[in-house]
Amino acid sequence: MSLLQVQNAGVTFSDTPLFSHVSFSMEKGEKMALVGVNGAGKTTLFKAIADPALLYEGTVSLARQCRIGQMEQYDKSDPEWTVLETAERIFSALRKKEEALATMESQMANDPTPENIARYTTLRQAFEREGGYTYKSLARGTLIRLGFTEEMLSRKVKTLSGGQRAVLRLSLILLDEPDLILLDEATNHLDVRAIEWLEDQLCRTKSAVLIISHDRLFLERTTTKTLELENGTATLYPVPYTRYREEKKKRREVLQKHYANQQKEIARLEAFIAQQKRWNRERNIIAAESRQKALDR
Repeated sequence: MSLLQVQNAGVTFSDTPLFSHVSFSMEKGEKMALVGVNGAGKTTLFKAIADPALLYEGTVSLARQCRIGQMEQYDKSDPEWTVLETAERIFSALRKKEEALATMESQMANDPTPENIARYTTLRQAFEREGGYTYKSLARGTLIRLGFTEEMLSRKVKTLSGGQRAVLRLSLILLDEPDLILLDEATNHLDVRAIEWLEDQLCRTKSAVLIISHDRLFLERTTTKTLELENGTATLYPVPYTRYREEKKKRREVLQKHYANQQKEIARLEAFIAQQKRWNRERNIIAAESRQKALDR
């Protein structure tokens, strides 16, 4: 099963369909751009993926135990925590192991039995294998790479600006490594150096990533497929952003040619029907009705 499957999804806005019959899927590690004009429903589709109850038709299916990461989910940190503390708390399982190791070290000082030593060794090995000795430097490094200064790491979350909080939420997503990442204009508050680092991280991550962005170069460098929402439906182009533009142009030219040919055929059928009706004989009427059915189709 795919990591994400969206089938015939539709959402209404004020009883008017915003989009309908949207279908696509994503595999583990896949990187896809979601594009379309403002108001096409890109952000709404993100919300529907995270909360399928928003759909009026269709389904959203996730692989078992698939975790979704989007900015809004990481906006619940304690405003009294510092920036660095907030980032480190993403590693809650490692922090618990760290506390358990400290407790066991105190116990072994008074009771260094073989059993206690074996338990401690097993836990320490698991802690090391899962990144227990590097998670703090990873949290600090991610924050610094995305634009926080050393001074800002000790500031409380409640003192941050809206843009700084958005960058913090982005940092938490990257550190958390969910199975599916939904990024909506993630580069808005980043400088060039931070954007380049983010591009590299997204290309490296094992998470699947679906991206909304007005930064075309960012999309080109981070995605391999492009899903376009247009005129209430979706079209998937299995190519990066630049090639999607080329493929769309070619597809439109083909459709325009098909439309022109269709209009010629319609005109021919209409002329034939009019002629048969003028002759007004039984066989002419039958012929006209037959062509009219073809015209209606």
